[in-house]
Amino acid sequence: MKPRHWETVSDSHLLSVELTTDNPDSLDHLVPFVLSGDAAPFVEFAHELRKLERPKPRCAHCHQRHLAGVVVSKAAQHFLVGHVCGARIYGTNVAFLKKDYDAAVIRQDIKSVVRCRVPHVAGGGLRECSTF
Repeated sequence: MKPRHWETVSDSHLLSVELTTDNPDSLDHLVPFVLSGDAAPFVEFAHELRKLERPKPRCAHCHQRHLAGVVVSKAAQHFLVGHVCGARIYGTNVAFLKKDYDAAVIRQDIKSVVRCRVPHVAGGGLRECSTF
């Protein structure tokens, strides 16, 4: 079985990327339709706008506006999938993509904590950590 996208990303790269967005409409290479083709899709970002005062992004599937969902990346372009549409349209496929993404979020959190708690060699003490 081919490795999922986030499984192939190095720890250092994972620590350097954002995995959520509060403005999915502002992403580069965003298209308003579902991309076809053989390129493997992956969930690049999640968005949760329920507590924010901003316009809801439009789903590439149903073209309705959703407060929560994911940004799927495929062939260097992005399209938005609302949380309800993802489950209904993709079924287990989106669950598989979301599992890979969720594992990356957990891995990033763990690596961030470990990186902040490991004694800094030059200073001898714990490093300052902006995540706490």
